Amino acid sequence: MITSWNDAEEAALDYLRWEGQVVYLRGLRRYMDYRTGLVGVKRRVNRKSLQELLEVNSKPGSHHETPEITASYLRGVFKRLAAAGLIKRVPEYDRTLVFLLPLADVDKSASRSSARGAHDQQRTTSGVRY
Repeated sequence: MITSWNDAEEAALDYLRWEGQVVYLRGLRRYMDYRTGLVGVKRRVNRKSLQELLEVNSKPGSHHETPEITASYLRGVFKRLAAAGLIKRVPEYDRTLVFLLPLADVDKSASRSSARGAHDQQRTTSGVRY
């Protein structure tokens, strides 16, 4: 699988902590549907797989402490990605992790009307949970 990202995504990723970069590039971006700009619909994304991506195997005797990757910790990563403009939660999929990746390049020949509708609804929905 070949995954690439554009300059807008690169700029948004520039000052994010490593956790956000790993979740975006390895956990979300590489599984995005290029027709719609959505991730989590065709191939589901779950918290456990994202938490596993963030696990760091330390060598015995290493003094590097790695944070415990809890659901709360992962929600913080999602909030930082959203604040950077890299993800937008799609409220129609309330119980699953489905995101629009608004900075990502999509197939220009495909209609994104459903993704745009979800994006517009996101702006008017309060209390969206990550």
